[in-house]
Amino acid sequence: MSMRLQDWLYALQIRWLLIFSPITLFDRIGRLDWYRNTLQDWLAENLPETGCRVLEIGCATGRLTEHVFDRGYEIAGVDLSQRMLKQARQRRPEIVYAAADAGALPFREKCFDMVYSASLVNLLPDPAAFARQILRVCKPGGRITVLFPVEGFTDEDFCLCLAGLEVTGFSKAALAAWHRNAPKISIAEVKGLLDAVGFECCETAMSLNGMVASVSARKRP
Repeated sequence: MSMRLQDWLYALQIRWLLIFSPITLFDRIGRLDWYRNTLQDWLAENLPETGCRVLEIGCATGRLTEHVFDRGYEIAGVDLSQRMLKQARQRRPEIVYAAADAGALPFREKCFDMVYSASLVNLLPDPAAFARQILRVCKPGGRITVLFPVEGFTDEDFCLCLAGLEVTGFSKAALAAWHRNAPKISIAEVKGLLDAVGFECCETAMSLNGMVASVSARKRP
């Protein structure tokens, strides 16, 4: 079988899963090396000392939530999908999960030392409401960080990214689908959202050869 035909078949498999079994797709992507390593490296640069309270918004099936929990943090995971959360709870019932919209979080004010979110701000119909909510639930002096696909990342850039990662099969198809189909957002727009609600000291980092970026900031004491 030719490489081109294999790529086409894997791309077809991803489209089928997205339509008929998105939980399977998201959970499988969460276990891919390039995705898992990107997110874990991002959090390693941002997590505070252990023992702090952490919130993940858009936790899906909870793979990253489990990683943070196992490192000794008290963590809660939030997602809009009850079906995603059902799988997360079945695998790790000791972790707190809640079904909620990112613009209406079911937590009291100033209760988390850190809030993070991956690949969500670029999907939200009202990202400003999301920014206001993470400010509300974050403690004074607390840290927030969001990761997202970057606007302006081209097909040429993606080819360079593929060459550097040396991924094949389903993993390559998943990365290509993320590049081609996920809505993208600019770093300036994300920084603007955080600045507008009162976060300070915004820092930016790039991952996957510039395909994704993270913006991290602190809530004023």
